Amino acid sequence: MRLFFIPSEADKLPKNGLSATIYPMSEKSETVKKVKNDELKTYELAYLLSPLIAPDAVGEAVAQEIKSLLTSAKAEVKNEVAPYSRELAYKIKKVVEHKGSTFREAYFGAIYFTCEPGQMPMIEEGLKKSALIIRHLIMILPNRAFLPPAKPRVARAEAGAPETASPASASPVVTNNKMTEAAIDQEIDQLLVTPSA
Repeated sequence: MRLFFIPSEADKLPKNGLSATIYPMSEKSETVKKVKNDELKTYELAYLLSPLIAPDAVGEAVAQEIKSLLTSAKAEVKNEVAPYSRELAYKIKKVVEHKGSTFREAYFGAIYFTCEPGQMPMIEEGLKKSALIIRHLIMILPNRAFLPPAKPRVARAEAGAPETASPASASPVVTNNKMTEAAIDQEIDQLLVTPSA
């Protein structure tokens, strides 16, 4: 796949904070898409914390290491998955202050936040430098990620359409009435009797 950028078009881009994104060129489209850098985006940060942290101090470590970093980047925390201890599928090695450590378990958690894309390099760098964070992953979520769920649509009968019985209404109605053993035997006998021809 070849990427194209037309040099003569680069001079025509506005210098007002818009950046150009280069896309693969097709025969139908030869335009350069412009994206604003100051739009807020929604992110998910999944992280693994060191198991060397005491279980009662994990929440404080998250607040100190991650949330303080996000607030300094002017990010707004929307939701959080509290970290919990879990065994890792494979060993993870991390070098902190020239000392290597191998981890077989960690505290896993996630934070959902909104932030300007321009602040992400600072957040990424802070997460990499942290001694308590073994590994992290930041994903961009759709902007509608925190909207309330849409109401389900209800099918409405048309004005002129005849009403038909639904399968739920055709099923026998079960009641909680208690029947005596004799009444049950009598109903069974009535069901077993075949009409004579």
